Amino acid sequence: MPRIPMHTAGLALAGALAFACASDDEQQRPEPQKTPAQQAEEESAAASARLAQLAQSHWDIILRSWPETATLVGDHRYDDKLADLSPTGAKVYADQVKVLQDQVEGFAQGLSSETVLDEQERITLAMLRTELREALRSYELERYTFSIDQMGGPQADFAYFITQQHPKATPADIENLIARYRAFPAHVDGLIKSLKQGLAKGRTAPKLVVERILQQLDGLIGINPAASPFALVAKTLPDTLSPEDRTRLSNDIVVEADKSIRQTFVRYRAFLHDEYAPKARDTIGVSALDHGADVYAHLAQHHTTTAMTAEEIHQIGLDELARIEAEMKKLADQRGHQGDVASFLAALRADKANYATSRDALLESFKVALARADQALPSAFGTLPKLPYEVKPLDPQREKDAPAAYYQPGSQKDGRPGVFVANLYRFEDRPLFNSSVLSFHEAVPGHHLQIAIAQEVDGLPTFRKEGGVTAFVEGWGLYAERLSDELGLYPDLESRVGYLGFAAWRASRLVIDTGIHAKGWTRQHAIDFLGAHSTLGPIDVVNEVDRYIAWPGQALAYMVGCLKILDLREKAKAKAGAGFDIKAFHDVVLLAGPVPLTVLEARVQAAYGL
Repeated sequence: MPRIPMHTAGLALAGALAFACASDDEQQRPEPQKTPAQQAEEESAAASARLAQLAQSHWDIILRSWPETATLVGDHRYDDKLADLSPTGAKVYADQVKVLQDQVEGFAQGLSSETVLDEQERITLAMLRTELREALRSYELERYTFSIDQMGGPQADFAYFITQQHPKATPADIENLIARYRAFPAHVDGLIKSLKQGLAKGRTAPKLVVERILQQLDGLIGINPAASPFALVAKTLPDTLSPEDRTRLSNDIVVEADKSIRQTFVRYRAFLHDEYAPKARDTIGVSALDHGADVYAHLAQHHTTTAMTAEEIHQIGLDELARIEAEMKKLADQRGHQGDVASFLAALRADKANYATSRDALLESFKVALARADQALPSAFGTLPKLPYEVKPLDPQREKDAPAAYYQPGSQKDGRPGVFVANLYRFEDRPLFNSSVLSFHEAVPGHHLQIAIAQEVDGLPTFRKEGGVTAFVEGWGLYAERLSDELGLYPDLESRVGYLGFAAWRASRLVIDTGIHAKGWTRQHAIDFLGAHSTLGPIDVVNEVDRYIAWPGQALAYMVGCLKILDLREKAKAKAGAGFDIKAFHDVVLLAGPVPLTVLEARVQAAYGL
């Protein structure tokens, strides 16, 4: 039995003597009966505590399974580890999810009523159930056996993660970094094992995706080992290191950069080139797989948080495209252009005045646009993020295959700002009239504003603050483009063309993504369609289509989410009448973090009595 500390032992003895000396009546006195209100309060408190525990367990499973994510959000317990990408790792994750799912379902069924929970807790429970169910469905579909792409994966992400995101402030940080270098072979070998499992069942990524990854690997392998981004980390160690530590750690970094990382990339390339590419599928739609229709249905539902069919989404895209192009025709007429929208866009693209003269000039165009947005934010938002953001160029190793830009969330805990990462590759092919709308989507009032606010909301479980519901996150980004027009942030006709061109691009995505993955479209058909219906330059058109091929369903989220936010805003405005406050509406939308569209709808309905 455990030993009792002396100071508590005396208290225990005194208590026992006092109890023994009490009268029989006092010992047998019944506990006072609790009122229904007291019982309800206790049940509510117990339910809240249990739900918080379940939500934290969900987040802990995610962080243990993806240690890189833990580092990104400022949890440094796993800074020396990398994800297990093997079939074993996938099963371990799924087994943990299933145990937690059983616990969550038992909790939900044990509630006397969902009103025991408050609004935010009911959202948490609904999201827990959905996320766990979808994680298990993804495992059942064995997506881990064929899901590789040129935007992510070891060859695309690891250099940026190590150089820009892994902490390097202390000797322990550097030791963890070296441990991650040494864990890299097992990390990639796990991926190879998963891909081999897919090969054995005839389930592969498209050949064109594999070819892009091979080109990326060629670039990483072809670099002088001493000049690789992994070796160059040795030159960025903190000044606080002792000379002995600096020498030792620098040597270890350089050695492991070649031994653990470069040699692993060589082995990964050999596998892809010799074994995988010859058997990779020539088809581009995921529906070509033996269970591809189920995979696409799952991904479409996951990314849109709706039950819409591919046919319904395809038609929405066509309808939206027709509406947007009617708006673009008005701009063409205003400019005095004789011809249709396609010829108007072609003329704008052909005008060299619409392009930057250098990488720095393109980067500056984003900063100028965001300076306008920063000034306008207080007029539309009552809540603004405390976390700052930066604008940085994409690293050269990834820019050829990457989209035009993306947002990298920051960390309040680590004091790391959010980053709008801009692709400056072939700047001469990237129209300047797209700079404003791209900036507003990726930074403010788009992704940075929404994601940073979510991170700063008090009382939400961490998985809701740091997670992402694609339809909400990307729907908000597209809504931000529209809101920026309402705020007067497109100062000239060209930038408004860019805004409408981006809207047409997102409508086109609904048509193209469903076309590729549900209707059997060819890659060239998709390229021709996007080129004719957007303001993207040629390099971005090709990269975007290849992105949709590699990421089935993800592109559906933008327009679907945006249309829902706009629809709810119009309904709230009609209900509130002259008293409608755009700032209050944005608080309702943003202050629950990213949520499924069904949850967002219920939240707005409750706030406005719809």
